[in-house]
Amino acid sequence: MPKDNEDKNIDFNSSMTDLMTSLMVIFILLLVVLFNNVGEKGKKTRDTIAKNLSSAMAATSNKSLKNLHIETDENDPLSLTVNIDEKSGLKFDSNKSTIKEESKDKLKSTYNSLLGYICKPEIKKDIDSIQIIGHTDKNPVMADPKFGNLSLSQDRALSVLKFGLYVVGTDTDKGKCLQDLASINGRGMAELKNTDAESRRVEFKIRVKSYEQKNKINDLMKGKNGN
Repeated sequence: MPKDNEDKNIDFNSSMTDLMTSLMVIFILLLVVLFNNVGEKGKKTRDTIAKNLSSAMAATSNKSLKNLHIETDENDPLSLTVNIDEKSGLKFDSNKSTIKEESKDKLKSTYNSLLGYICKPEIKKDIDSIQIIGHTDKNPVMADPKFGNLSLSQDRALSVLKFGLYVVGTDTDKGKCLQDLASINGRGMAELKNTDAESRRVEFKIRVKSYEQKNKINDLMKGKNGN
């Protein structure tokens, strides 16, 4: 092959490589912008729900609900956490998952306020899940010395879920909503707070759907309905 043709082929291949690289960079930049927009929309929805949930709890007749911690995590723009610890009224029998009788009114009011807001159709459509997470203090229980109280924390989370279903009833709108959204988890002593009383807690981690996820669900529903 003549040298001129070889040079032309090299120039052509180089140009195509540069073009493909440029297109890939543009594609990646567009994806970054898209994900940032999705995350920002999800964060705004999360923040609105957190604000309105705080107002709903403050409006109840149970004044102790005003002391509940509703927290948002800047590292997770799609979730908020309702934290109920021993200081704010949730107590279990020592080394057991049995909820103390004195804590049941507080937990009942928490469920009624939480589900009364979250399970409204216009709010529920934005909710992906409610994870009930149990935590313990740093003191290992005799039955679980090697695993950081994981079993105890899971059992306590399950007790809280069962109590919630007992309070609202499994066949009610709130009960069906709770069953649709809820799952349990136990973190044992993995995420300790400043004091033992603060560490002994159960968290309701409410996760908002991403806009990408909501769009996919809408597309599936349209397909199911034949639209």
